[in-house]
Amino acid sequence: MFFTLRFSLVLCCLLALTTVSRAEEQYPCSNPDASPVDTLVVGCSPDSTLPIPLGWKVQAAQISWEEVVMSTSSGTVSLSIPVESISFSGAGADSLDPISTAALFYLIDAMAVRRALDSGWLTPPMVGTSRMVDVYQTGCVTRSGQGEETAFTAESGDCCVKTFLVSTPFGGGTPTITLVSSNGPACSGSYESTCEEEEALFSFIDRGN
Repeated sequence: MFFTLRFSLVLCCLLALTTVSRAEEQYPCSNPDASPVDTLVVGCSPDSTLPIPLGWKVQAAQISWEEVVMSTSSGTVSLSIPVESISFSGAGADSLDPISTAALFYLIDAMAVRRALDSGWLTPPMVGTSRMVDVYQTGCVTRSGQGEETAFTAESGDCCVKTFLVSTPFGGGTPTITLVSSNGPACSGSYESTCEEEEALFSFIDRGN
């Protein structure tokens, strides 16, 4: 079963485009054949009107992150998300505490694809067609704190790679973003997965807090 997000509320997120020269930095979780071309700084405040799977309800929480736009010499674009850049803020930040780490990263990754479309780095497919987009991040993380103090720390190791299908429906309109595959390492000990199988994402509130 695939997850599909239809983002009809494009104003829910604030997008700051920053042209950051980071060629000298290393992105261990990224397409090894690509180079960084831009960094998008994103802040999004989801609410009950945003079409979140499984009726996920949050209050006035803002999720912020950086996404590094990577491109190969042939122009294939992928995204890399440094997990340490993710933060929560707002009066409802603690409403995110029960949400599983895998579910949060699924949502962030899907929204990251949307932001890349909005910024022009990803070109929407022609009507009736689709394209694949890969999103990379560390596969296992430590999640600490609660509410606005929540922080993610990367474990050195393998990466999570999610592939999303971006499709423009017949008749036009907002492209759909569908999770096609999710591949990453098994996490042990206190580490939490950013890349669980799709079926596991049905348990959105499962951290036992």
